[in-house]
Amino acid sequence: MTEQSLAADGVGGGYAATGQPDRPRLRLLHCTLDYAPHAGGGAEHQAQLLVEELSRRGHSVHVVCPRQGREMSGRVGAVNVTRLRNISRRPFQTIASCASLAWFLLRHGGSFDLVHVHLADARTDVAALFCRLRRKPLYVKVGAGGPLGELGGQAVVSRMTRYYGLRHAARVQAISAEIGAQLARLRLNPRRIASIPNGFDPAVFHPVPEPERTAIRRELGLPEDRPIVLYVGRFARAKGLDDFLAVWPRVAATYDAECVLCGFVPYNDPYEIPGGMEHVTVRGWTDHPELLYRAADIFVQPSHVEGMSNALLEAMASGLPVVATTVGAAPQMIDDGISGLLVPAADSPAMADGLARLLGDAALRRSMGRLASDQVHSRYSIAAVADQIEARYVAITSGRRGAAGSPTQHK
Repeated sequence: MTEQSLAADGVGGGYAATGQPDRPRLRLLHCTLDYAPHAGGGAEHQAQLLVEELSRRGHSVHVVCPRQGREMSGRVGAVNVTRLRNISRRPFQTIASCASLAWFLLRHGGSFDLVHVHLADARTDVAALFCRLRRKPLYVKVGAGGPLGELGGQAVVSRMTRYYGLRHAARVQAISAEIGAQLARLRLNPRRIASIPNGFDPAVFHPVPEPERTAIRRELGLPEDRPIVLYVGRFARAKGLDDFLAVWPRVAATYDAECVLCGFVPYNDPYEIPGGMEHVTVRGWTDHPELLYRAADIFVQPSHVEGMSNALLEAMASGLPVVATTVGAAPQMIDDGISGLLVPAADSPAMADGLARLLGDAALRRSMGRLASDQVHSRYSIAAVADQIEARYVAITSGRRGAAGSPTQHK
C-alpha cells in the first residue's frame, strides 16, 4: 500500500464531526487475521462489523491483514484494506505475519491515532512495541477464553503476549466474564480492562413469521415437515461437533428431526463430518446465514471453547431457542431454562436431553425463541457495542495535541 493510497484513505488528515458533539474523527488502524470478502472466523466477522460501523460514524478506518489467496489490497466498501505478504506454511506463518506487520507499522503506523488488534496473539507484541516507541495507544480484543483460548496457551509466544503485549495495551477488551477473570488473574490494571460484548446487525438478524419460514425452507431445499436443528460455524474439534453427533441419531429417530450443519473446515484443528449419517444435511459456508436461522427451529452450540459466539448471538436474535454449552459468554447471554438451555461442555447425554426437551415441546420452543430475541436485541446491537468501544478510543486518545501526526499520550 503506497503513501498516496494511505492519504486517499484519510490517514494523515485532520478531524471532523462524527455527529456526536464532542467526539473527534479518529484515524484508526485495525489489525485482523483476514477481512472481507473471505469467509473468516468469528473474530474477523466482528472486526468487519465494527469497522463498517466506525466508518459510518465518520472515523477514518484502515484495515491491515495477511494476504489470503490472490486477494489484493484495495477498498472493500468504504474501508481501505492492506493485505500484507504472507507465508501459509507453518511454523513460518507467525514469523512472516509479524514481520510484515512490523514493516507496515514502521512505514505507516505514525499516521494513525490508535492501533486496534483483534485477537491477542504475537501481532499484539509487535504492535505493543511499536506503540510504546511512538507513544500511540494500543487497544486489544481477546477473542476466546478458557484453557484453549488465547490466554491459556502454553507456547512461548502465548506467554510473551500475556506478559508483554497485553500489559502494554491501553485497553484490553474482554467479551466474556471468563476472559475478564483470566485478565484479572494476570494482574492487569482493572482500569485497562474493557468489558464489552460482541455485536450483531439487527436489520439482518430478526425473527420472521411462520409463512416466511416455510417459504425459505422450500427455497433452500430443506424439509418442510419436520423440525430442523441448526449448527453454523467452523467444523473444528474445539467446536464439540463429535459430542453432538454422537447422540444425534437417537434424538433424530425419536423426534423425526433433521440436522443442518453449515460451515467450513479450518486449516487448524479440522474435524471431518462423518459421511452417511441419516437426518444430517451438510452445507458449505454461506455469506447469508440469516436464511438458515429463519428456516430452523432450534440452534445447537456444542463448543468446548468460545469467546462470544457470533452464531449463537445471531441465532438468538433470529428467534431461535438454543442448546449451548457453558463456555465463553453463553452463560451471560442465556437465562437457562428461560431464553435457552445450558449444558456442560463435552456432556453428550446432557446435550441430548436439552434437544429432546425442545423438540418435544413446540410451545416451549416459541416461548424461548421469543425471549431470546428480545434479550439479544435489547443488549447487543453493533451500534450499542460501537458506542462503548468508541468511548474507550476517545478516552485513550484524548491526550493528543490536535495537530495531525502529533504524539498521542496514554491516559
